[in-house]
Amino acid sequence: MAKDFMLYWIPETAEAELDGSKLLAYAGSEQFKRVHEDDTLWIVTSFDGNLTLLGRLKVDRIVPRSEAVEILQTDDVWEASLIALARPDAAEPILEVDISDLAATLRFVSDRSDRLRVTDGRVNPNQLQTMRELTTASARLLYTRLFEDERPDGSVPTNDLDRPFATSEHARRVEAAAVAAVTTSYVSAGWKVSSVERDRIGYDLLCTRKKISEHVEVKGTAGTELRFVLTAGEFNRARADNRFVLVLVTDAIRDPQVVRIERVDLAERFNVVPIAYRVSEQSAGRERSRTESNGV
Repeated sequence: MAKDFMLYWIPETAEAELDGSKLLAYAGSEQFKRVHEDDTLWIVTSFDGNLTLLGRLKVDRIVPRSEAVEILQTDDVWEASLIALARPDAAEPILEVDISDLAATLRFVSDRSDRLRVTDGRVNPNQLQTMRELTTASARLLYTRLFEDERPDGSVPTNDLDRPFATSEHARRVEAAAVAAVTTSYVSAGWKVSSVERDRIGYDLLCTRKKISEHVEVKGTAGTELRFVLTAGEFNRARADNRFVLVLVTDAIRDPQVVRIERVDLAERFNVVPIAYRVSEQSAGRERSRTESNGV
């Protein structure tokens, strides 16, 4: 029977992994001798005592570090004797989900200490150093928090242009899941993928394979409709950049479906409707306002 484990990362490691659009493709630890195929690692950290869930890793296999280096094709693998690998097509995004309100309710499979000691809502990270097996009920709590839609009534948010997501946190999760799905899709097809999201240049991912490169803008939705919002910069990039590709991921968190949209299809296949305008006063109007304010 598959088991669920809580694995702790120190805050410095968590912050480094959160810095960018990364996937939980693997984790390293000396404690993985009791972890097996199909087990789940729930990775957490403690930011100033606030228990934070970073995501889950569904284990494909446990291998020595040397074998992991060959499989992952990189030397940049944690210095640990055992590495847990996620299935290449099922690696999930690293997120940052506050679960401090769940800390006192989580239970572990143990005859001695089956819960965390919580003081004023905070958790001393010293008690997280040892990997611990979660009860089925506690794993279900984490699953619900990680994938919940965050509406009080439990309804599924749709990609409504007036209110596309339930909360900003939910929007961030959808976006991260979409980027992860697109990254996995390209990497599986032999592309090298680099995130340029922070550069704000009108697309999210630079994807290269041999002498071919694509500028990929990623859009994610919580629902299944092919409907999304483009910024002015993204739209202008789509019109001017021959290498621009838009990839839409519908139902990004629950059941991601990747839809490739060529730049020419934006005009031919979709209705593009402006939903906002920037309004600023013309120079003549500013002069008139200044005159009126002076009582002239």
